[in-house]
Amino acid sequence: SWRRLKLLSMEALDGDAGDGMELEEHAPIQSASEKALLAQGDGLGDTYALGIPSAKASPADLSWVVRDQNRLTRLDKLRVLFNNPRYSDVTLRPTQFSAQDGEPPRFYGCKNILAVWSPTFESLFYTNDQVGFFDGAELDVEASPETVEMFLRFIHEGEVVVKLDGLWPLYCFLNTYQVVDLVDRVEDIMDKAVSVDTCCHLLASAQQLGSYDHYALRKCLNMLLMDFTEVGSTAGFTLLDFDILAAVISSDELNAAEEFIFEACMEWLQADEARVELYLDGLLQHIRFPLCDSKFVASLDAHPIAARSPKLQDMMLSALKFAVNPRMKVSANPQFRQRKGGLYWKVTKNNMCMDLSGDGFRTYLLNTSCDLIAKWKLKVELYQEGSVVVGIAEEGADVSQYVGRYSNGWGLGDNGHWYNGGCKCPPSVRHLCTPLCQGHIRISSGQVLFFSVNCDTGDFTVTSGTKSFTQRIQNLPKDTRVFPAVSVRSAKVRIFAADADTMD
Repeated sequence: SWRRLKLLSMEALDGDAGDGMELEEHAPIQSASEKALLAQGDGLGDTYALGIPSAKASPADLSWVVRDQNRLTRLDKLRVLFNNPRYSDVTLRPTQFSAQDGEPPRFYGCKNILAVWSPTFESLFYTNDQVGFFDGAELDVEASPETVEMFLRFIHEGEVVVKLDGLWPLYCFLNTYQVVDLVDRVEDIMDKAVSVDTCCHLLASAQQLGSYDHYALRKCLNMLLMDFTEVGSTAGFTLLDFDILAAVISSDELNAAEEFIFEACMEWLQADEARVELYLDGLLQHIRFPLCDSKFVASLDAHPIAARSPKLQDMMLSALKFAVNPRMKVSANPQFRQRKGGLYWKVTKNNMCMDLSGDGFRTYLLNTSCDLIAKWKLKVELYQEGSVVVGIAEEGADVSQYVGRYSNGWGLGDNGHWYNGGCKCPPSVRHLCTPLCQGHIRISSGQVLFFSVNCDTGDFTVTSGTKSFTQRIQNLPKDTRVFPAVSVRSAKVRIFAADADTMD
């Protein structure tokens, strides 16, 4: 029968199996009880174990398997080679190293180990004739010292700790040197690491290599555009490169209030005094001051950072002229162009307004006048017995009344009634309108409505699916601006640019 014995002395073996290894003898197992005994083991630990065959086994059938136990002896031996000059036949010199920091550190490696992990290293060290392109003792490696050390530590020790700012440089190294066994794992980690709190750190780590062409980094950039208010409040925001920040705040897709964009840029400049002289004017030219509240603009000449720019006064003057002169024509200056994601109600400071009380209508005006946004869309959700009125209103409209209740507003109700904008019904039924008319577009919960307004002609159009309603507003004022407006009672309304995605 089979027995497993604890060998306390190497003298019991013909050869030295080495510490931490198990010897298992291969021989025919005669019965189920013998199999169970072998599977049970000796329970005496991880040192040497020897299978002794029964007398029925032929000597020609005897064989042994020597394998690692829990200590993984072969990896213990491989660890000895990590950055060990005694056994090295090549020195790796990282090239991504600042000269101000002195001489870059060298790392000692073994050609054979590097070659089996990387086809790029293999082509450098070996060819079919066993003579590679590299015949020196020192090899330049396109990576930072930290990245080279992480790679060498992994292939010698089996694991490595990678911090957030080291993910992208390590991925680039593995991709450059075609380390296919590891690159996908690092890429997966990097993709899962993207969040509001981490996206700026990942972009900052990528700026040293000058490339952002990767799905995870593109996701970071999109997060900056779509969640700028949240991302701009994180500690990593001040780590961004100027080129990235300038590209983001100049984009029409940016989703944030213009006042917050300005304050975030000032925080970025304040993080490094040297940035003020280099980048202040460059950032201010991307701030769309006409989209800001006029009181906010008027206070900027006392701002501790922005006031240091000689161009600020001209930008302020242009924005204030636009605020006080409704007949001023919008120029082609990008500062007058509404951002697709920058629409928000003045009171809520975001693109959503709602009422849950059901006591009465609450009216909300958009931050941007119809001079700057001629088209937009609304997504309407009605709660139990909810109601909405959508349209346009002057800035001084009574927000405690629905849009169109008075002559400074024009609105279409969810019941299809048009308020205060003149009646489109034929004379025979006009007596039914007091002062509204019926038969226009009705608004139901979950509906998406498209709006357009022409301030010159007074044409106001609402479209839902294949249905469209146009009202020519005869008394549209020429001496004051009008704004997109909604009135809600037990309802919720979100506003978006006409060509933007309708997000939940």
